[in-house]
Amino acid sequence: MDMPGPGTVFLSHDIKFLAPVFIGDTITGEAEVLSVHASKPVTQLKVAITRQTGESVLKGMAWCYTMSPGMSPGMSPEAAS
Repeated sequence: MDMPGPGTVFLSHDIKFLAPVFIGDTITGEAEVLSVHASKPVTQLKVAITRQTGESVLKGMAWCYTMSPGMSPGMSPEAAS
């Protein structure tokens, strides 16, 4: 699954900007799924962004809600399948 992707909504995020990013920098973002709610399409992510030197420029946590294709707001994931 691509996250974020179509149907994904960030419910909340707590991020720390650790260093500036400059024009010409190449940055790489990573997200690790820490937990998945058992009965809802909600995931907790650990996020990080580094520059080409390996220096961390951002770290944090996020909660995402991801609807499946054909799912409407308020519909349970089971009903969409």
